[in-house]
Amino acid sequence: HQPKINDMITSLASLLRYGIKDKDMMSVNEEITQVQNYLMLQKARFDESLSYQIDVEEDVNDIVIPKLSITTLVENSIMHGMTGTVNSIHIHVSAYLEDEFLWIKVTDNGHGIERERYAEIVESFKDIPLRSEHNTGIGLSNLYNRMKLVYQEKADICIESEIYVGTTITLKIPITEDISYVSSTYH
Repeated sequence: HQPKINDMITSLASLLRYGIKDKDMMSVNEEITQVQNYLMLQKARFDESLSYQIDVEEDVNDIVIPKLSITTLVENSIMHGMTGTVNSIHIHVSAYLEDEFLWIKVTDNGHGIERERYAEIVESFKDIPLRSEHNTGIGLSNLYNRMKLVYQEKADICIESEIYVGTTITLKIPITEDISYVSSTYH
């Protein structure tokens, strides 16, 4: 099993390097590479209980997004989707352009989000102050906060979930040649 161990160590090292890079913004291609590294490690952990599919349109690869955006969503799918009676999970990641927006969707067939928890998540989006010193976590509230810092009201996160059916989280990111609207507090 040495080749498999080598692949795991290489993926882990890549994830660690990616996490400590001083750049806050990365290309979709760089982010997807780290998502693949993360999923490869989780696949080694969960084996047949985890499957995934990644569909990224070629024309979105060079678009720059906040680091760990897609990784956060995939991590949440595994961490929260495989709870309760859920023994396996399939995750589908897609990224495409439509109507001058980059759409990133992470869908799973996991446990789903309980109504009370869903309300807490949506409420947490309102409570996060838009100050850069609070941008150290990687949860949904933090991702929402980072997206609002970078794109202000032009970006959004949409959560659709049904118990025992699964969850889809969609990032809506504006595409524009002029990124002067990006908040200077984020840099």
